[in-house]
Amino acid sequence: LSDLAARGHDFVVNTSGGRLTVLSSLAQGWRSAAAMESLVRLSPVAGARNVMSSRLRGVRGLWRVARIHSNTAISSAAPFARLDRMKRMTVAGGTIVAERLVRADAMAELVARLPYDGRLRQIRDATYLAWRYRNPIREYRFLYFEREGRLDGYLALARWVEFQRPTLPFHIVDWEGVDETVRRELLLCALRVARISELGTWGASRDMDMLHGAGFVIADPEQRARGLPCVLLKKLRGDTAPEAWTLGGASLLAPQRWDMRLLYSMHG
Repeated sequence: LSDLAARGHDFVVNTSGGRLTVLSSLAQGWRSAAAMESLVRLSPVAGARNVMSSRLRGVRGLWRVARIHSNTAISSAAPFARLDRMKRMTVAGGTIVAERLVRADAMAELVARLPYDGRLRQIRDATYLAWRYRNPIREYRFLYFEREGRLDGYLALARWVEFQRPTLPFHIVDWEGVDETVRRELLLCALRVARISELGTWGASRDMDMLHGAGFVIADPEQRARGLPCVLLKKLRGDTAPEAWTLGGASLLAPQRWDMRLLYSMHG
């Protein structure tokens, strides 16, 4: 932090603030800038499996067996195999193509083409995207919406690799499109073709109604009530009160200032 301050940086940001990180960071002068809306969509079978695991929690041995079975079932590579077999699908207004490889240049061109709403976000240029999707502990699949030879949208799905055993192995880590119709077709394609039992994401205000309509609900109400996970912000230079932490005349601690996606965090 001292080195960053000496280099002239005014603030440092943590985009993956969980419970333990937040507790220690607040004691060191960090502040929460925006809470993430952590969402999950469960299939009927996955929902019943979770209920069973919850009811067996107090039974020694049986709960552990149920949880191991649940983790194995939901982390199966089958959803990505179904996308690989799909390859190409004609939808309203264009074609959706499923691929293993990231089209970093085309994705960056699409992001640059879209109107900028002024929120703070990661710069998704080709260099960043090509580097980010080389994460060795994640496996990715990409759905590309093509229209008249041009990329008009994409949705990136991520799966933890086999040696990881998280509660939610699959996530939508980024999702972009020229309009609501394109984004909806990408989401519906991912849900119908991949058929993922438990799919998580971070909600964005722009598409929250669409996500809720597709069956996504708050993943952890207790954590959400505590404002977690969240963006953490720390001022490196000057001794000003957090109320005075501004950029362009607007507060940096206002949640509406931030456009956060799982791709920008360690969870993506």
